[in-house]
Amino acid sequence: MRILLVLDRVENPASANALMGFRLAEQLLRRDHTVHILTLWDGLHTPPAPPEGAMQHLLAFADERQMNEALHGSATRTARSL
Repeated sequence: MRILLVLDRVENPASANALMGFRLAEQLLRRDHTVHILTLWDGLHTPPAPPEGAMQHLLAFADERQMNEALHGSATRTARSL
């Protein structure tokens, strides 16, 4: 099975969710699944290497506001303007 994990390391590169995502990826790889990791990234700091065998894709967002708008669309802008 092909699995995509989406991790946000912009504010905290060593966040518990990101670390658990890597551990999950390792377990899935041991069971012969294909794992891709999409990592939201600040565009400046090199993120930790993914588990061996996983494909990591970096999505750079230097501005968290722009990242939230890209991920959540205009609902974020509307909620902030209220």
